[in-house]
Amino acid sequence: MKKLLFINLFFNISSHTFAADRLNGAAVKAVLVGNTETGVYTNKGQQLNFWEFYRPDGVIRGTEDKYGAYHGTYAIKSDGCLQAKYDGGEYDGCYYYVQLKDDQYSVTDPQGSVSTITISKGDSKKLNQF
Repeated sequence: MKKLLFINLFFNISSHTFAADRLNGAAVKAVLVGNTETGVYTNKGQQLNFWEFYRPDGVIRGTEDKYGAYHGTYAIKSDGCLQAKYDGGEYDGCYYYVQLKDDQYSVTDPQGSVSTITISKGDSKKLNQF
């Protein structure tokens, strides 16, 4: 019984800490807008690198290893929810950011998967040129 109580308490504290550390909308805007996000995602079991530049007008310009250039739009809510839609699709839910250190962030996607990304200043990959 003690073990079950400890596990339950641990996970409740961990999820509470995560929510408390999550960036709000103003912080997400300050971090992303005008900058490039770099990371890795999994598509059909394959790990792919991606780069996304977040323009101030709500447009995303991106590229990734296998499929090349793409574009999308984004909206940032006051609670820190970043909604993105790509190539004319629908918003796919909320992405939440937690700063780990310096330019490293943890991102939780709409399905609950967590990944680590890096933010670099400006349009470091010249993505806004297409």
